Amino acid sequence: MLKQRSLRPLLTPIQETGLQKVSAIGESSIGRRFSVISIALALASLAITPVILGPLGILMGVTAVAKGDRYLGMLGLTASAVFGVTGYYLAGALAK
Repeated sequence: MLKQRSLRPLLTPIQETGLQKVSAIGESSIGRRFSVISIALALASLAITPVILGPLGILMGVTAVAKGDRYLGMLGLTASAVFGVTGYYLAGALAK
């Protein structure tokens, strides 16, 4: 008679290894921190040094997506790109 295999997956989930906390809907709390920082940098790049804070927000958004927070990471990445360019042209228009 054949042995019955376990239904457990070959790879253990992150929850069992204890490497990072996972929220109820599946995003990691580390990724959530990066996405919140990305959104904050996007808003700040609209008014303060868009050349520096825009790319930093994009970098934080990419990191958030890589860490598991896909939705807010992409939102922060997109907002940083749009607000960085908008802040750059807004600062140029106000300087005239």
